[in-house]
Amino acid sequence: ERSTPRESVLPGSPAISPLGTKGSIGADEAAQVMRTKAFLLRLGYDVGRLDQRITAKFRAAIFQFQKANKLPPSGMLDDATLKNLESRFR
Repeated sequence: ERSTPRESVLPGSPAISPLGTKGSIGADEAAQVMRTKAFLLRLGYDVGRLDQRITAKFRAAIFQFQKANKLPPSGMLDDATLKNLESRFR
């Protein structure tokens, strides 16, 4: 499983690589990644490890969730996707 350092999953974020390395994400973005992975995992999506890394599996899970919920399937964690996910766990 590889991280995806070229593009960010979070809008407006710099390229993301594993935390603690050059190009790492901030604490708020890391918490959002972890929370999103937990939401997707609870819904039955394979996100890989439950950690703060942006991986191909995580991006694929976002893409699959978007397709299943009639959202534009980009694999990116945009506002519409995040709101849809969060609304399921209120």
